[in-house]
Amino acid sequence: MELGGYLAGPFATLILANLGANVIKVESLRGDEIRHLGPPTGFAVNRGKRSLSLDLKTARGKQLFERLLRSSDVVIQNLTRRATRDLGITYEECRSIEPTIVYCHITAFGPGPRAEAGGTNPLIEALVGTMAASTRDGETPTRMGASYFDQMAGALAAIGVLTALAKEDNSKASKYVEVGLFETGVFLSAGSIVEQQITGMNPERSIGSSNMAYESLQASDGRWIFCGAVSEALWRKFCQAMDLTEFITNPDFATRKKLESALTQGSALPSSVTPACASDSDLRRQLPKGL
Repeated sequence: MELGGYLAGPFATLILANLGANVIKVESLRGDEIRHLGPPTGFAVNRGKRSLSLDLKTARGKQLFERLLRSSDVVIQNLTRRATRDLGITYEECRSIEPTIVYCHITAFGPGPRAEAGGTNPLIEALVGTMAASTRDGETPTRMGASYFDQMAGALAAIGVLTALAKEDNSKASKYVEVGLFETGVFLSAGSIVEQQITGMNPERSIGSSNMAYESLQASDGRWIFCGAVSEALWRKFCQAMDLTEFITNPDFATRKKLESALTQGSALPSSVTPACASDSDLRRQLPKGL
């Protein structure tokens, strides 16, 4: 049974539905707020489910909820802690009705000073530094294209639920799962956070720096390509294939590390960074197999 809305909770139950679970989505009388954002997103994360609307603030609504609860194996919800208490659907209350229930609460923040606060994907992006990390000097920080933290929180919730279901005992520790959206953001950004702590560089300098070996490049016809040369060997192959040999023959740009260092210090490039390809089809012909 799913309660809540928007993305993290519904994404978790979508994964379980795809794995064969029978998901019942319990919505307010107004419906999940994601319905009012436009059909595409709502359809995408709520396919394969059944739904009904209940007013959990009424005796009748609560009675129907308890009936559903007694026939459920799992409850997944992403309401705020306050809303959860106000509606009387905390883990303790649900467990008193169905002792074996696996209960998953996706919160904005895990236990701590902000535990009672709500939060959205863009807020978490701002807090963990993702917006700053993807911003070039002088630009306005912007969010990622999709709500990746919401979706990953949902995926982690699904993993936690499956783990709890696999355990044989009925202890509280094995049946209560909590996933924090903020903690999910920190988990996904761990590499960048550690890099900043080690180097002392600000996110906009240390993450998403102007390294052509791992960067979006504009072709001569205006199209964009992404160079993902994660090793020195691939960087050399790319430069040779794209007729950018000056980068690997010039000692100041010969390696990915030297290239990044030179660009960070504002050094002039040895030649135009525009790959000499006129179209996507030309690019495919130029690049060797395996690159």
